[in-house]
Amino acid sequence: MEQERVVISIGGSIVAPPNLDTTYIDSLARLLVDLAKDRKLFCVTGGGWIARQYIEAGRSFGADEEELDLIGIAATRINAQLLIAALSKYTEVPVRPLASVDATVESAEGYRIAVMGGTYPGHSTDYVGVELAVKAGAKRFVNATNVDGVYSADPNVVATAEMYKDITVDALIKMMGVEWKMAGTKAVIDGPALKLIREKRVPTFVVNGRNLPELSKALQGQEFHGTRITFPDAAPAPKPGAAAAAPASPRR
Repeated sequence: MEQERVVISIGGSIVAPPNLDTTYIDSLARLLVDLAKDRKLFCVTGGGWIARQYIEAGRSFGADEEELDLIGIAATRINAQLLIAALSKYTEVPVRPLASVDATVESAEGYRIAVMGGTYPGHSTDYVGVELAVKAGAKRFVNATNVDGVYSADPNVVATAEMYKDITVDALIKMMGVEWKMAGTKAVIDGPALKLIREKRVPTFVVNGRNLPELSKALQGQEFHGTRITFPDAAPAPKPGAAAAAPASPRR
């Protein structure tokens, strides 16, 4: 019987924050290699701090949004190449991040793990991860960010922000929309990705990627501390205790 396929979107804010944490990256690589013994993993890396710094510099020079997106995409591929280097210590992986989802799925034949970054302007790597989940026939899509899950507001800014254990994709779309805002946007999952999640009904988990035990549970489809994005006919929308801003998380 064919083993399950799982896609993980690794926020640039956890794989490459301002001060690179090579110990964490090594631990993440070892976890992914261990889990890949029983399943096939597809990894998408975000741009994080590197992307935002360069995007803001480009914006100061008057670059348009497409140019800024291209800068961010380049940063995601740097982070992808770094993760490939870490993984290569423990297993064979395709040696470079490819520029399209189709190429990544094709190149992954014969490997347990494949890694890619961004693809083209108009969305973040969240969308790439969902698209990859659809094209690869993945069992689930795990969005690894730098907070514990989907909150009613940015928990790093609003101390009383409420974390949802479950939230419907429709509730998220109502709060965040389905349009791509701008390069470097901080959001738990971008609008185009939410639209595709709803259209293709992709099982989606949001988890703190720095918490490797919980990340491991999410990747295996076990109960975990984080948020499950559900569908209207599967679970009721959450009811926050008070009015709050749209969900946010400082990652890309």
